[in-house]
Amino acid sequence: KIKTDLDLRGEGFKFEHSPLGEDIRFLVIPCGPYKNFMNDKETCKKLFDVLADENNYPIYYHCWGGADRTGTLACMLGVALGMCEKDTLLDYEITSLSVWGDRNRVSDLYKSFLEELESYEGETFEDKIMSFIYSCGITEQQLDKIRGILLDR
Repeated sequence: KIKTDLDLRGEGFKFEHSPLGEDIRFLVIPCGPYKNFMNDKETCKKLFDVLADENNYPIYYHCWGGADRTGTLACMLGVALGMCEKDTLLDYEITSLSVWGDRNRVSDLYKSFLEELESYEGETFEDKIMSFIYSCGITEQQLDKIRGILLDR
């Protein structure tokens, strides 16, 4: 019963409609992973705009392997929903079970993400993520809508 196929890749595949079916809303919003995700605030805002619209649900969002671009968005979304750093990190590291190989807290990719995150206000990982989210123009009202949809509030 998926309503929206949100493709984060942008390169390689140029489908006219979702491979899941012609009746599925197909959105291609290319984004980069980790530091590159954070350097494109306009795209982050677009993604959260999609997530804040209950008419889009259920949403299937993905990239090539579900680890980097998808994982970065999942981290942002997870923190906005109340996940702690430990749980978002464990969620990220479990993507090591994919064909894409090891993803862990000591990888250069993850470290670059953390280094970029340091430029945002806040004492904790969660505070810095939220500071980044707000810097993209995402409002508390939008976040409340997302929480209401995903947390059954």
